[in-house]
Amino acid sequence: MTSTKESTRDIVYLAALLHDIGKFWQRGDGFWSNAKALSEETRKLAFVISNTSQNNTPTHQHVYWTNEFLLQNKKKFQAINLWEDTKDSLINLAANHHKPASKLQGLITLADHWASGMDRTKIPSEESDEQTKIIATKDINFGKYQFLKMPLTKIFYRVLIEKETSQELESKRKTYPISPLSLEQKTILGSALGKEAKELVVNYKTLWKQFEQELELIPTQDVKVLSKTLLALLRKYTWCIPADTSTLFDSSLYEHLKITAALALCIYDYEQENPSAFTLDNRNHWKIGKGFYPLRLWCIDLSGIQKFIYDISSKYAAKSLKGRSFYLQLLLDGISDFLIAETEVHDANLIYSSGGKFFLLLPNTVSANETMKNAEKKLKAELFEKFALNLFICFGSVAWSYDNSVNNEERLNVLIDGEKEAKTLGDLWQMVTQSASEQKQQKYKEKLLEPSDLTFQTLFGGNLDAGGNTEICAVTGEEGKKLQSLDDGNYVTKEVKQQILIGSDLKDFKHLLMNNRLKNGHQLLDSLQKVVIGSNNKDHETLTESHVVSIPQGADINFLNVGSSQSNAQSFKFYGGSDVAVLGDKPKTFEELAGIIRKNRGNDESEVVERHGNYNKIGVLRMDVDGLGKLFTHGFQKKYSSFSAYTTLSGSLDWFFSGYLNTIRRQDEFRDWVNIIYSGGDDIFAVGRWDKTIAFADEVQQEFIQFTGRPELSISGGLAIISPKFPIGKAAEMAGNAEDAAKDFTREIDNKTQIKNALCLFEIPVGWEEFEAIKIWKNKLVNWLNNKIISKGLLMKLFSYYEIHKQNIENEKKGEKPDLSWKWNAAYQIARQAKDTSDQKKKDALHELKNLIFTEIDKNNTFRFEALIVACRWAELEHRDKL
Repeated sequence: MTSTKESTRDIVYLAALLHDIGKFWQRGDGFWSNAKALSEETRKLAFVISNTSQNNTPTHQHVYWTNEFLLQNKKKFQAINLWEDTKDSLINLAANHHKPASKLQGLITLADHWASGMDRTKIPSEESDEQTKIIATKDINFGKYQFLKMPLTKIFYRVLIEKETSQELESKRKTYPISPLSLEQKTILGSALGKEAKELVVNYKTLWKQFEQELELIPTQDVKVLSKTLLALLRKYTWCIPADTSTLFDSSLYEHLKITAALALCIYDYEQENPSAFTLDNRNHWKIGKGFYPLRLWCIDLSGIQKFIYDISSKYAAKSLKGRSFYLQLLLDGISDFLIAETEVHDANLIYSSGGKFFLLLPNTVSANETMKNAEKKLKAELFEKFALNLFICFGSVAWSYDNSVNNEERLNVLIDGEKEAKTLGDLWQMVTQSASEQKQQKYKEKLLEPSDLTFQTLFGGNLDAGGNTEICAVTGEEGKKLQSLDDGNYVTKEVKQQILIGSDLKDFKHLLMNNRLKNGHQLLDSLQKVVIGSNNKDHETLTESHVVSIPQGADINFLNVGSSQSNAQSFKFYGGSDVAVLGDKPKTFEELAGIIRKNRGNDESEVVERHGNYNKIGVLRMDVDGLGKLFTHGFQKKYSSFSAYTTLSGSLDWFFSGYLNTIRRQDEFRDWVNIIYSGGDDIFAVGRWDKTIAFADEVQQEFIQFTGRPELSISGGLAIISPKFPIGKAAEMAGNAEDAAKDFTREIDNKTQIKNALCLFEIPVGWEEFEAIKIWKNKLVNWLNNKIISKGLLMKLFSYYEIHKQNIENEKKGEKPDLSWKWNAAYQIARQAKDTSDQKKKDALHELKNLIFTEIDKNNTFRFEALIVACRWAELEHRDKL
């Protein structure tokens, strides 16, 4: 075939994406001398596509397995017209990246070098600082053939949170197994590294066979379909493989392949527009000229998410809240897909997406910049027409280049357009995020500058406060919009009805289908593809030229469907709260989550036919990681900040919050009683039966610590307990205030100041270090109450003493003398009750409670009076629920 510019771009992208696939295969096959997989055709390339080592063997031997991989999959690339027998063929570009024989082969070399420089930090010398020792793992015995024994270490060990000795961290260090990406507990939580490294060849061999089997299912209709599906398959199987075993081994092969492909495409497009930007040496290595910035990092941030989700009436909260949250996730994903299509790049250029924002790496060309400018204008106009000021999208970008030759202590190797001094990748990440954030302060300023008949009403959303008999949306209270009816006779806006339908679709939710020609589906914005939320695997068998996104509902991620058309791209994505608690064939209402079932579901006035317990309240939970912003800006020392460090950290957190939280929610204790409304990035918003929500918060915190392996990387939360009919927006605000109280909670533990790492429950912040003791005392108190060993009146007395205790704290802050009479009154009351009973169990219980209050509470500040009150309140509600 004769290459066109378009096909050359595709060849460059795929060659870069697959250039190091040989590292995967080689680790399960062996060495050059005894490899079983290599054909004679590949062996003839000895020393042609790699250099020679001192012992006369080929260097960078993985390139031979890369070559063999492409040979064996020749038909797939022939099917999409990307196979040719030329110097710049797909196979030559991919396999020759360590010894380029042409200019285009040298482009892959440059992209690989830049990606490697951005991804990797060489293991430092013994004389380096404490953080270096923590990262380098010098005392582990890998022995000979290190690359076959070194597993992928969790990125969290590169983060400097508090000063710990390397010995302390080594004892906690965890690595991931050599296995497909999964939401299974043993995969996501990892295992201890140990002192003696084990050979992983058998694990690699098994993983490679699984990869090859699924590779046969990849659709080969066209380049976009194959590329999108292949990237997802590489994520599933190369996420756990260290990209390079001579470096800090927390960067995965997947991240390296992805960033190399994105860079190669950007560099190719930029060089086409700026042919003088690069020069070539006699080895076909590229060098960029001064003043050229071929790359542009974009941050797209959706603003107004929190207010948008919570601004609904309580009556329809359960119907619309989940759909409203999921609508925003679909919207953000739809926007990223739209921008990728408009700029004609690939999914690898989407560096990271979660938590309401995403980052794109694009060529810094006139064409791409103009396309993004036009897309920004179009999207803002469509969002304004639909949501006025309620939602706003911010675009920020920074043009930059990379200097691979810089190897100084601070790794100042990022050259940014307009900046005199070189920066780090961490600085770049901050600058582009700040660039997007600045737009939040100038929402729709262009609307105000336009010479038009813009009025207050059009800017702020139609006919506000029209009064009279004007109908309002039953969910948002909006006036002046055309409304649509619901089955119960109420009226809502078109957008709200769509969100309610999305919420209903989430029952039995298995995949998303994206296609502009779908007759049915959700049109989120005019510019975006329609989306179908599907539950039946046959939904996509009759569709063509669609994107099928599987949503893992269990531990395994099986996204390649045999029945799907060969023209459909297939991938997978994690969505926090991808399934919901149901009753019969419908999602549960808030009342039903609280344990109240009515004769006519959804009718607040109908007869109650069943109650689960007697205390039918719901818990509204909000949690997030403590100090995540600071973690991103200061958690990596500059010399250890890298592109993959930021994307891996972000992606790991999203893997936990968007993916693994669903696994936690599906546990028997939670699946019928807790709904995750939103979970992604590092945030959680969940609603459920009050006691199950407390237990869910506790489980999330415990699993998060195991996931990171760093107890000092903490998570805090706030929980509000309300009636099912209470306004959800107000409840979310209350939970948010409780979360703030938890994050502000300061206490002394073993003469050290501890802040955050807490849960605010019953309006009292308690540290997670107290929580196990709180649960123990809660269970004791419930047992005593149920068996009438103590009375509820005793708990009421303790509550009244706590009020005096709180006032004493305030008085002491003012320099006033505290009132300690409550202690003597408490001692007298408990001693009297013990004296008046002949029941030894009652005597023992009362003495145990008295000893706790007067000898153990506040001792070394490990268990405070406040913690006891939380246990008492919890026990009182649990006891009431069982009456």
